[in-house]
Amino acid sequence: MILAELIGKINTKRLATRALDMLRIPSPTGQTRVVAEYFSEACRSLGGAVTVIDEIPDAPAEYDAPSVAALWQFGDGPTLQIDGHTDTIDMPHSPAELRDGFLTGRGAVDMKASVAAAIEAVNVI
Repeated sequence: MILAELIGKINTKRLATRALDMLRIPSPTGQTRVVAEYFSEACRSLGGAVTVIDEIPDAPAEYDAPSVAALWQFGDGPTLQIDGHTDTIDMPHSPAELRDGFLTGRGAVDMKASVAAAIEAVNVI
């Protein structure tokens, strides 16, 4: 399949909805459990084998930020790894919304929207 065909399969409404869902979940550094659970469920819904790493040695007691790894097997071809983070800086910001074709909200450019795009890429593949 050529790149243009794959790009044509991107569902921008689904992508925007997922990104907005993630942007609306508060996730200051060290407190990302809820968005990690959202990400885990999104990956599982696409058939991903999900591993949640909840044990962080020497982390402070209030630290609640599991890591999530998801694996899809598409055959014997090369492996593609996509990394991202969902924590955000805990400070005031405009609300999460889609305005004039642009996402706004804490994490829209750092990096929840990119994580949502990675999920859409898996969906397309």
